[in-house]
Amino acid sequence: MHLQTGQVGLVVVSSREAAREVMKVQDANFAHRPELTGSKTLLYGCADVAFASGAHWGPLRKMCVVKLLSPSRVRSFAPLRWEETRALVARIAGQPPATAIDLRPMLEALSSAVVSRTAVGETFEHRGAILMKEGLKLMLEFNLSDHFPSLSFLDVLTRRRLRRVHRQVDKLLENVIGERKKLRQENSKSRDTTENMLDDMEVPITQDNIKAVIMDMFVGGTETTSNTIEWALAELMKNPKEMAKVQEEVRTKMQVGQTHLGDNNNVGQLSYLKLVVKETLRLHMVAPLLVPRVCKEQCRLGGYTIPAGSRVVINAWALGRDPSYWEDAETFRPGRFLDRNVDFKGTSFEFLPFGAGRRICPGIEFGLATIELCLAQLLLYFDWKLPGAMEPEDLDMSETSVGALSVYRKEPLRLIATTSMHAHVDLKN
Repeated sequence: MHLQTGQVGLVVVSSREAAREVMKVQDANFAHRPELTGSKTLLYGCADVAFASGAHWGPLRKMCVVKLLSPSRVRSFAPLRWEETRALVARIAGQPPATAIDLRPMLEALSSAVVSRTAVGETFEHRGAILMKEGLKLMLEFNLSDHFPSLSFLDVLTRRRLRRVHRQVDKLLENVIGERKKLRQENSKSRDTTENMLDDMEVPITQDNIKAVIMDMFVGGTETTSNTIEWALAELMKNPKEMAKVQEEVRTKMQVGQTHLGDNNNVGQLSYLKLVVKETLRLHMVAPLLVPRVCKEQCRLGGYTIPAGSRVVINAWALGRDPSYWEDAETFRPGRFLDRNVDFKGTSFEFLPFGAGRRICPGIEFGLATIELCLAQLLLYFDWKLPGAMEPEDLDMSETSVGALSVYRKEPLRLIATTSMHAHVDLKN
C-alpha cells in the first residue's frame, strides 16, 4: 500500500513475501532510517542504534550486540532480574486479601528498574522515569515537519517542547555517566552497560552515543516488556485451560524460594511458558508497526517501483494475524508453535515482533529474559481470579496505542492474587 503523507511517500508492507524482500533480499537498500524531528532532537542527532543511519551505525550496533546485549551479558544480569522480580512478588503478596490489583504500574516499575539498573547501575529516580516516558510520547506525536519538510519552520512549539525535555534528560544522563566514570577511576567492580561502553576502545564512542544508547534501552525495554507480561496474563485469564497447563509446568519444574530461579537456565526448562510468550507476541506485537526504513535507491518491490527516499513501514501486527499464514489466527493457541518451525529471530517473515535483517532488535534476549522470569514467578506464587462475578468471556481485550510505542490494553488488567498452596515460603524473606 502506498500513502502520500504530506510531501513524503510511505509504503506499507503487509505480506510475508514483501517483508522478506525488504528485510533480507534488499536489506542493504532498506536499512536506512528517516530523520524524524523527535528522534533527531531527543537522541542527539540520531546518535543511537535504533535511528542512526550514518557510518557510525554499524560499529555502534556491533558494540551493542557483542559487549552489551550478548547472551553472556544478559546471563550476567540474572541476579538483578531475580531481585526485582522477587520484589514484585513481595509487593503483590502484601496487598490486602481479595483486592483487585492494577498490575500495570507494578509491571512498569519492574521493567523500568531492570533496564535502568542494567544500563546505569541504579534505579532511575521517579522524576527520571517520568522524563523518559514524556520524551517517548513526544517522539511518537505527529510532527508537521516529518511530513512537510518545507514547512519545518512552523513546528516551533513542537521543537521547543522536545528541546525542553531533551535538556532535562541530558542533565540526568550527564550525572549518571559522571558517577560511572568516577566509579571506574576507583576501580569499582560494578559492571553495568554504561561502564562497558566507556571501556570500549575498538569503536570510537562519544558521550552523546552513550546517552543515546541508554535512552534506546529505556525506550525499547520498559513499556514493551511490561505490556507483553500484562497481555500474557490477560490471555491466560481469558483461556483457563491454557492457564492451568502452563501453571502445572511452572509448578512442576520450578522450586519455590531458591535463588537459582534467577538463572536463565532454570527458566529455560519451561518449554510451554515459552510458547505462551511466543503466542502473546504474535497477537500483541511489541511494536505493531516496525520502525520506519528509507529506500536509499530506487528499486522494484512486489512488481512496483519504489522511488528513492520513500519511507517503508512493515505492518508486523497484520502479518501476525493474517489467516493466510495462521490457522484460526485470532485465537490464543500457544500449542500452534509445537508443529511449526517459526521463530522471532528474523527468519520467519510472518512473525516479526523484533524485526529482521540488519535492523533486527539487538535486545531480544534481554527483553525475553525479563518477560519469561517475571511471568514464571507470577504463575508460580499466585493463583489469579477475575474480580466480582466476571467470567473469562467478559474480559475486555480491546487495545490502543495512543501515546505509546506498543499496543497496550485499553483497560488495565485488574486481578485478585491469592498465594498458591504450592508456595510454602515466607515471601517477606
